[in-house]
Amino acid sequence: MSVPMPAVEIVTADGGWRFRRLDGSSMVCTRRHRFEREATAFDATGPYWYLVLATLERGHVAYVCGRERVATYRPRYGAFLPPYSLVETAIDSAHQRIEVLISRRPLPADFPREPVLFETDETDLPHTLDEVRSVLGRGKGMSTIARNRRPSPVVRAAKARLDASFRQSSSIAEIASQLGIAHASLTRSFHRELGIPPAQYRTQLRITNAAMMLLHGAHIADTAFEVGFGDLGRFHKQFRSITQATPGRYRVSTPRLRDSTR
Repeated sequence: MSVPMPAVEIVTADGGWRFRRLDGSSMVCTRRHRFEREATAFDATGPYWYLVLATLERGHVAYVCGRERVATYRPRYGAFLPPYSLVETAIDSAHQRIEVLISRRPLPADFPREPVLFETDETDLPHTLDEVRSVLGRGKGMSTIARNRRPSPVVRAAKARLDASFRQSSSIAEIASQLGIAHASLTRSFHRELGIPPAQYRTQLRITNAAMMLLHGAHIADTAFEVGFGDLGRFHKQFRSITQATPGRYRVSTPRLRDSTR
């Protein structure tokens, strides 16, 4: 019989995360998010898919889609981000409570293939695929929230290569050469269309993957090298910059992590 896992808390400047592992491929995260100013944030899901349920208590939250901003529903909204999604969130003095199911289970064929926002009155975060399917089916006003709904062929190709090879040491210049475009031109186009430079996107992918590995018990040095960092000091710096916590804070918690029952 599995033993319920106690919540693991990681405190950050704008709130903090509480993690609870469901099994070897899925985790529940809860966050109290408090911003007293305007801010933007990027999420790159990497090989994981996310189901988000959130309650917006005050302020404004919107997803940036090219030149548009898609405002979230009030007071309760949901979002589904398939693997290798990239979304940008614009936050204006917002307080919200966010619950996220993060999973590496194979994505069912009937789940969305692009990030979407929807209105919901669901009160419980689903854990099983059937429950996720039901939440998506009951969602209202579903709209796409991809950072760029129609990227150019070269940016689409560059992102696909980064998605497939982010753990490798290939440089952005090498990817540009393979695509027959100058390094500077690729960087400008990628940044203009997706909101961040390709090198930053790859770093986001690496840190997302590293955080999940650490929470599942991997060692820090092994994790850093497995996700593509050749320098441990740089890994620590980038990890803290993106997560607002040290790798050790994630790793310290792992002896207590056990699979949870509902």
